[in-house]
Amino acid sequence: MARVNLTDRFIASDKRVPTQGRADYQDALVPGLALRVTAAGHRSFVLVARYPLNPKNPTRRALGDYRAIGLDDARAKARQWIAQIAKGIDPKIAEARERAEAQRRQSNTFAGVARQFLERAVKGPAYLELEGQATRWRAQNLGFDARSALRAVCALPENAPLVRRSRTEGIAKKDEAIRAVDGDFVKRWG
Repeated sequence: MARVNLTDRFIASDKRVPTQGRADYQDALVPGLALRVTAAGHRSFVLVARYPLNPKNPTRRALGDYRAIGLDDARAKARQWIAQIAKGIDPKIAEARERAEAQRRQSNTFAGVARQFLERAVKGPAYLELEGQATRWRAQNLGFDARSALRAVCALPENAPLVRRSRTEGIAKKDEAIRAVDGDFVKRWG
């Protein structure tokens, strides 16, 4: 397959959309980087390389959707992955390790410990369930803040048992305790 100097104009062109299946366009600047276009018009970047876990066969792995990462970011990520492959490191495993490390670091912060304390000791399981429903409800009904969404979910008749349980679980004045911990301590010591 011939290599093409990928540009944003080239990628956005409707001429690149195949009538069926998928089409790959190899980048001329970064070896292994390709634009994959489906018949539905979806565009994504892939890196075709021999990864350390399967060095015998070239494998295609997604770098990201064209709307999520731009061409320059895709090239930078492909170059980074190629450098990792040259060192014998699988990029997917390296990214998973980085995410796990970042999550571990965040859970050891004061804000992480305060969040766990609020969930276990202050709120209780029923209140957490109501908060989860409010978050999902808020995603469907835009224009509501978290407090209004929680009130709306608590007002639903099917949630009456959860509301009763939330009054007995945790501490009595949840809102005041949450405001105090979040406002006074987490803002300062996060």
